[in-house]
Amino acid sequence: MRLGICTSSANAETIARAGYDYIEPALNAVSEIADDAFAEVRATFDAMPLPAEAFNCFFPGSIRLTGPEVDSDRVRSYLESALARARELGARVVVFGSGGSRRVPDGFSTGAALDQVAAMLKVAGPIAARNDITIVIEPLRAAEDNLINTAAAGLELATTVDHPNVRLLVDYYHMRSQNESPDIIRKAGNAMLRHCHIARLDGRRWPKPTDDEQYGAFFTALADIGYDGRLSIEGSTDDLPADARESIAFLRAAIG
Repeated sequence: MRLGICTSSANAETIARAGYDYIEPALNAVSEIADDAFAEVRATFDAMPLPAEAFNCFFPGSIRLTGPEVDSDRVRSYLESALARARELGARVVVFGSGGSRRVPDGFSTGAALDQVAAMLKVAGPIAARNDITIVIEPLRAAEDNLINTAAAGLELATTVDHPNVRLLVDYYHMRSQNESPDIIRKAGNAMLRHCHIARLDGRRWPKPTDDEQYGAFFTALADIGYDGRLSIEGSTDDLPADARESIAFLRAAIG
């Protein structure tokens, strides 16, 4: 299993020294900047001591994916440009959380919103394939999203889309927030599960061996399906160098 951290390129050297395999920055931070600015970003990424194999924050909040104001042409144009830039920066996985973009407006049908997101992902799948990228659907806790809150719902959406470049992410923090059983990992299996996030429930901090958490059941489920993809820490820290070292030691021991 490859281990990474959701962080910016500015922390790449510290993360590399701690022994991680990759970083996971935000795509929306670079997806719409001018070409000359993007060229500078690419030069920075090329010089990093470890790759940016995954990106999160797929869509900026200014692009609506649900409701009556969806602009399909703009969405398609964004998919083409953003995924091409993600490929240029080394991405193999792009995380589709983007709660601000997919949140269902008041008074709008949830079923219709799911249909809109499914339609977008059916367009996105072939574009992702051309860029050798897998889009992974990230369920978000109810406080952050009102459409896809569980891995079960994410799995159902990925199954509906039915494209090999649109798959599922499971996030320990969101699963615990929603009281979802790790059994959904076994149901998804390696065919559908292509990326993972982790942070402890209390304060969304980096995972440590001293946490009062149910990590064991999570890692057992991953082991049961032979998961050997990527696992990114997505949380907060007050001491990045120290926590990076302690967390990777814990995770390496946990995954065996």
